[in-house]
Amino acid sequence: MMMMDMIRLDKVKIIIIASSLMLGVVNIVFMPSMYRLFSRKSQISAHEHKYQGVSRYRGRLIARKSLFGETETGLTLNDKSNDFISTYFPWSNVTRALPNFFTVRSREGKNIPVTSYQENTAIVFVHIPKSAGTTTNRCLENVAEKRALKKPQNIWLSNYLQFYKSLKSGKYHRQRAYFGLFSLGVCDFVDQPCSYFTVFRDPMERTISSYMYCQKASTDKICHAADARNMTVKQWALHQASVVFYQLLHNPEFCEARYNAEAVELMKGKDVPRNRHLDIPCWYQQILLLEKRINDEGRQRILNFILSNMEQLFTLIGLTDKYDETLQMLEKAYDLPFHSVCAGDVRNKAVYNVTGDNASGSKKLIVEKLKEDLMGDSEVRKVLHEDMEIYKEAVRIFKEQIDIFKRLP
Repeated sequence: MMMMDMIRLDKVKIIIIASSLMLGVVNIVFMPSMYRLFSRKSQISAHEHKYQGVSRYRGRLIARKSLFGETETGLTLNDKSNDFISTYFPWSNVTRALPNFFTVRSREGKNIPVTSYQENTAIVFVHIPKSAGTTTNRCLENVAEKRALKKPQNIWLSNYLQFYKSLKSGKYHRQRAYFGLFSLGVCDFVDQPCSYFTVFRDPMERTISSYMYCQKASTDKICHAADARNMTVKQWALHQASVVFYQLLHNPEFCEARYNAEAVELMKGKDVPRNRHLDIPCWYQQILLLEKRINDEGRQRILNFILSNMEQLFTLIGLTDKYDETLQMLEKAYDLPFHSVCAGDVRNKAVYNVTGDNASGSKKLIVEKLKEDLMGDSEVRKVLHEDMEIYKEAVRIFKEQIDIFKRLP
């Protein structure tokens, strides 16, 4: 009996020793990995730690409604298995931007202080061409001058590549405000609280405005990809398609010289009149390259992602036809005199005069007639599908923003 007790005791000792060894291995090998997985200190800024709820987990599954109504969860932030997301969609990390000031901040559980948006916060305006962009750029400059802030950094076609290289290298100078066609992405690099805002416009109206503008300003890089002077408004719409959708996907790498030859070959397949003396502008080179790399399924998945995250990405969404209200909400969100300084100052307002194939008996067509023609064309509606869906969501968010704004003291 004593011998049996000793054998049992030895077995217990062996089990205890083996268990201790296994725990030691887990602590040494697996605990650091588990800490990195569940700790966000290595992933987000100190500002996000201070104000929990500002950001979402980088690897969190994104739930969204499909076209058929059911909820999908097949797309994650920074999911390296989705090449078209991780490679061609750099702003898919929405964790670095402050969410919507009016809608998200007011929801239960967020508790994001107003000061997060107003004290040393980087303000980034995403300029969508022909959507009150020039007006808002100038407004931002006037607001900065009024408050004795540093002049906003313009991120445009001429300095785009160099600017992002300096950001990645850490050799940039901190700014209070940024704006430009390619400003989406700044928040991924700045070491301060950061927020985006933008102004959307009805895609049909924006297309018509762009068409009219490029008939008169063909040397502007926004107009380089095709010659609007030798095109109908429908041809122009089919050519530009959902430009905002692609602008939200912009990737600085696609403007590097190593992609130029590929873009030239892709451009040859486009049946549009061009001025051969003009280059393929960076913004359109990106469209050519992305069109080749993203199939229909990928486009829909990315569109779903954008629609699901617009409130997380943009502190405020404005509309061109509600510009005065947009300025009022900007002033409230940032505690800067957007409305006080900029109300009534509208720049580059289009004049819709056309001739040739689009002319009426009086040689003049108003934008509503052109818009009616475009909306009645199935080909145009198809190529503008993504931008129309984005605009619908922008209108929905705007209405929610303004309702909340009107109830605030």
